[in-house]
Amino acid sequence: MLQPEERTLLNLLSREDASPNTEPNSSCNWDDLSELIAWHRVEGVLWHRYRDELSAPLPAVVMRRLRVLAARNAAREKFLSAELKRVVAALEDASIETVLLKGAALVGTAYLQAGERPMSDLDLLVPGNKAQQAHEIVGELGYQPRGDVPEDHRHLPLLSGQNHRGIVEIHRHIVTVGGPLDFGVESLWERAVLATNEGVKARYLSAEDNLIHLCINFLLDRRYSSASALLQLNDIAMSIQSERFSPDWSRFAEIVSDHGLARPVSCALLMARGVLNADIPDAAVSADSDGVSLPVFAKSRVIARREFAAHALVSPEQPYRLGRTVLAGVGRLFFSAGGDSAGKLARFRPRLPRVGKARRLLSARAFAPSNLRADIANDRWLHSLQTREPESTRSAVD
Repeated sequence: MLQPEERTLLNLLSREDASPNTEPNSSCNWDDLSELIAWHRVEGVLWHRYRDELSAPLPAVVMRRLRVLAARNAAREKFLSAELKRVVAALEDASIETVLLKGAALVGTAYLQAGERPMSDLDLLVPGNKAQQAHEIVGELGYQPRGDVPEDHRHLPLLSGQNHRGIVEIHRHIVTVGGPLDFGVESLWERAVLATNEGVKARYLSAEDNLIHLCINFLLDRRYSSASALLQLNDIAMSIQSERFSPDWSRFAEIVSDHGLARPVSCALLMARGVLNADIPDAAVSADSDGVSLPVFAKSRVIARREFAAHALVSPEQPYRLGRTVLAGVGRLFFSAGGDSAGKLARFRPRLPRVGKARRLLSARAFAPSNLRADIANDRWLHSLQTREPESTRSAVD
């Protein structure tokens, strides 16, 4: 059952043609609602949707918060747009083609108002054989590598600007290279479209590939937490109704089937349609949910605040085991990535916030077997969605 704040937020975000009931909920805690809005990063979306209404469905104090946060979004968008021009120009000078991804592609195309969609980084896809060179070129612009990623990761280590004001991710693919969801990245380049938006000339994924990427990104992030989940679903809904990214659904189904991605893509589409009333035809989704209750999945993994999940640590190439998931979570809480237990106490202190998150997560389920059973079912489904669809079943999507 949805909390009043959750139901109010969904009503506010639902597609306009669905005529949502946006009357203020008398039982809604407005501070809790503000925190939930921030958790999903939809402040700018709500501000631009309701700022001109004579009778706004939110109290004045909440609208003021949205206005301030939308203004911050706009300021950051302006800064990152300038950085995008600089980075793309430097890569172009080195004859490295670039495809804009996620926020870099959606701002100014699917989202037309300044500050409507927050931008935290710049995601750029480059040819795989030039990814390292591109990474070095961006580094010469004043960006410094931060952290490590596996060699088969879809992007190289993050590049952070001065004072962490800007982050650039150089992608070689939109999925893990060689992983269960991998497919020929060359097809993305073949369908990419060269265009100019707000002074930046670069390539964009085709409408169909953009939607596939947004769906896969939504699915993979649900392994970690529900943070930004509603923004990601809104990205899907806004792309579908935009001029640039409105897909040809027959072509979309064909590409999804060719890549064996029908089930993982359908998860995001089902959530976008069920949660935000996005205009998605039945033919675009698979009804296979492996017995998982979609409303329960939406509540626990998408809408409600879920701060911690161990499932992301379990390789999709291994069979799902509850014990393996628990051990992965314990290892993340108390040990280093390599599993070395030396210096355990020294590493324990910075993990105290994680312990708190895990305690809150477990306490909500230890005395509620139905919640625990639903969590296990959701984990199994998420795990199965990360595996490649058998060749024999792909024709069912056509």
